[in-house]
Amino acid sequence: MRDWQQALGARRKIRDPLYGYVYLTEEERKIVDTPIFQRLRRVGQLALTKYVYPAAEHSRFVHSLGAMHCATQIFTGIVGNSAADMGLDQGDQINNLKRLRFAALLHDIGHVAFSHAAEDMILTPLKHEHLGRYIIENHAPIGDVLDEHATPVIGILSDQFLAKYQLLHQIISGHLDADRADYLMRDSHACGVKYGEYDVARYMQAFGATRQDGLLKLFVNERDVFVVEAFLMARYHYNMQVPYHRTRTGYDLVLKRFFREFLPAWEDAQLDLDWANGVFTRVDLEKFEWFDDYTIFGHIKREARAGNPWAKMLLRGGHLCPVYDTTSTVTGAEEAYKAILDQLKAAGLRADEDFFHWMKTEQVSKLAVSDDEGNESRPSQETIYVRTKDAGLVDIMSYSPILSALRPVTIYRIYTTESHRTMAEELVRKTCGKAC
Repeated sequence: MRDWQQALGARRKIRDPLYGYVYLTEEERKIVDTPIFQRLRRVGQLALTKYVYPAAEHSRFVHSLGAMHCATQIFTGIVGNSAADMGLDQGDQINNLKRLRFAALLHDIGHVAFSHAAEDMILTPLKHEHLGRYIIENHAPIGDVLDEHATPVIGILSDQFLAKYQLLHQIISGHLDADRADYLMRDSHACGVKYGEYDVARYMQAFGATRQDGLLKLFVNERDVFVVEAFLMARYHYNMQVPYHRTRTGYDLVLKRFFREFLPAWEDAQLDLDWANGVFTRVDLEKFEWFDDYTIFGHIKREARAGNPWAKMLLRGGHLCPVYDTTSTVTGAEEAYKAILDQLKAAGLRADEDFFHWMKTEQVSKLAVSDDEGNESRPSQETIYVRTKDAGLVDIMSYSPILSALRPVTIYRIYTTESHRTMAEELVRKTCGKAC
């Protein structure tokens, strides 16, 4: 599909530091120019990571454009590698690409201010994906542009996708998707790090699809398994060094502490939400359009002037002190983590006030996911296949000795406020000895 730009009429272009240009159709431009999409300029891609990597100021707006570009490159690569196996004529290919691009462009449209930190408090029990669905279904400036494509776009983005959308869903929301393909490179570029970088050009051409039992199944070409392994390792290193950087996670804990105290009282954060059967049935989209990172920083500045210590920290006027930071690769790490928490409580310190704790299990490949305790592995619902010359389609987890050998790693962290740091460090030394 080398002529996809001509076929779609993608004549408008936007400069991008990673890809040179991102091309838009007239319909896509209309969506981008809506106030609710322009709002994404005011929602940071990496929240408070900028307090660690100062240049990480980019937004979900540019990431959404980049995800659309990557989805296009992956899809056209798949068609180029396996058009005969897919059973799609030229019209079907163009129609699928059009819907895929809409879905990629809109995949983050439902993110609230400060993304995941605020989402847990504002949208629970649902997620930003559910809010995005509501916007696509109910916001006329977007729905009118999508027209007959609205229902397929929702189907592609939904976790409960129809089988006919399986391939397109995997390109947008799978383990090797366009979302990750863009943010790994974009976030690494903005942060000035190398951890998330991978061979973009080769990756975009690494996939194919074949029709089995009436469904299109995604596969990796055997000669390109190494680039997928590198991609997954890049994602692991990126996660450990960027979003899970210990200073960033410390600020995330402060932000959640601040939200717990103030967010319920903010009128502009009350989006008049209602839901039933796993979908939003009511959202005040006018309020949502105005609710962004700038809104929250306005509240933070106001509370900082009033003397709130958490607000002052969120303006970079201090930070939590990490007193215990290790991983499950260290023998006894989990036991020590639990013992230290018990001792801090016994010493009269208050959780989420005087001390904070954070635990996260990270795995190189979510094709094998850990159980609730982060121990034994069980297979994911998604299977990525490798097309081999001799054996046909083979599960990548059995084909790759690297991916099959990797195990989840759990990070354990405990922080205190500055006033309790010395006492906490002494407790850690007594519990761990030299091991900490």
